[in-house]
Amino acid sequence: LLNMVLAGYACLEFCSCRIEFVKEPYGPVAIDSANSQWRGVLLFQVAGQLEPVNDDTRVMEIFISGDACISIYTHLCPSDNTRPMALDILWQMWQRGRSISKRDWTLLRVAVVACVNDVYYGRLFFGDPETQQVLWDCDVRPSDATFLALKAKAPIYVKKAVWENCSTSLRNSSTWATVNYIEGQRETQRRASMERRSSLAGLGQQGHPSPESLPAIRLLMREMEVAVREEDYAAAARLRDHPWMRLAEDINMHRSIGYSEQADKLMAELGRLIEAHESAVGREYEARLSAQHAARAALDELLRRQDTHDVSSGSGGPSSSAASAQQQLGQPPHSGEVQQQNESTKRD
Repeated sequence: LLNMVLAGYACLEFCSCRIEFVKEPYGPVAIDSANSQWRGVLLFQVAGQLEPVNDDTRVMEIFISGDACISIYTHLCPSDNTRPMALDILWQMWQRGRSISKRDWTLLRVAVVACVNDVYYGRLFFGDPETQQVLWDCDVRPSDATFLALKAKAPIYVKKAVWENCSTSLRNSSTWATVNYIEGQRETQRRASMERRSSLAGLGQQGHPSPESLPAIRLLMREMEVAVREEDYAAAARLRDHPWMRLAEDINMHRSIGYSEQADKLMAELGRLIEAHESAVGREYEARLSAQHAARAALDELLRRQDTHDVSSGSGGPSSSAASAQQQLGQPPHSGEVQQQNESTKRD
């Protein structure tokens, strides 16, 4: 029966409908990489719908896992650190085959053609890109077919009977429940964060200073907000993991659960760390400033001695003494002084 179902789909468009990914926040793909096990779900809707997605929109879910899940995710969310998976190598071999083939051919479309015992079956249709004539088709997992369709920019179809039997309203899908649960968790965390900030502000007014009252912490928080806004997540992660920010998070956590004594100790430690850092920076600046003053004083003393020597010997002048002093300090004379010395030499 399955072989009969999978056969003869060269004229698929007559018995199928074209589908596309559902837009965010429900689609195009939801990924769960917990415990190093990549799992996800592809969420499709009928292509070309004018109405915005709502709870009654008909959708079809295809659950995926493993390499196909990783390949689809990395295609939709590219990363420089991504290593090639099996499907990536297959795609590269396919492109190489096309480049050396005497006849141009491509992936015309992919299709989900059957669902047997909750397992979806798909087909790849290859053929002439100009005439759209199908020259060859083969069985494939819908997850692999989706990846190849994304790479080739080929349309995705589903057999009408499969769509009618397997699609459901968005409200009844597992994706809807998952997304709304996540959104609910985020809203709960946001409200808890606001309440915690309010309580911390109240504690600060009662004599318990919060980390946010320190200029150094506020500066780090502003820099992290700018990094997130500019989508520089590497910089945002470094700022988030800064020792002062970690300590500030611990202080707020202890304040929120009522451990004020421990929070005060950590706050004092944070203040000492910031003060020590600022003192070190101040000492470094003072050292550089003192070195500059000492160098200037040495130059002035050398110029004074040179002027005294020139007056006693009756030769030279202020310009030549300054140039000589700068040369003794390893500094080149000014261009005007060099020109004056050259003119004096010519007159001599």
